Order: sequence, then structure tokens, then C-alpha cells
Amino acid sequence: MRLITDKAREKWWDEQCAELEKHERQGKTDLLHRKVSKLTNEKRKKQNLCICDKEGNVLTDSDKVRDR
Repeated sequence: MRLITDKAREKWWDEQCAELEKHERQGKTDLLHRKVSKLTNEKRKKQNLCICDKEGNVLTDSDKVRDR
């Protein structure tokens, strides 16, 4: 199963890189930049962390977050 997913991931990255190269050759820097941003920001979205108090409640007040 891992071999299948590794091949699929490799194929996906090859397609993404081919699209980036195509935009570069055509001089479409706006599309190139947008695509690179999309590919690199995806990881940051998954790292969205929250601050919780000792009881496990999410803290939204900036003073309480700072004190924690």
C-alpha cells in the first residue's frame, strides 16, 4: 500500500512541477506565484495551534493567552 501512495505522491508532484514550469516558460508569473504560494502555504494551515487552559478550554482572550 505504501508503494502505491508513494508513486501517487511522486506523480502528483511531477504534475505540479510541470505546471509550474509551463507557467514560467509562458511568462505567467502571476499564476506561477499563486501556485507556489498555494503549495507552500498548505503545510502552514495544518499547523494551526491553539492555546488551552488547564481544563482544556480554548483561550481566545489575548490576556489569558499571554498569562498561560
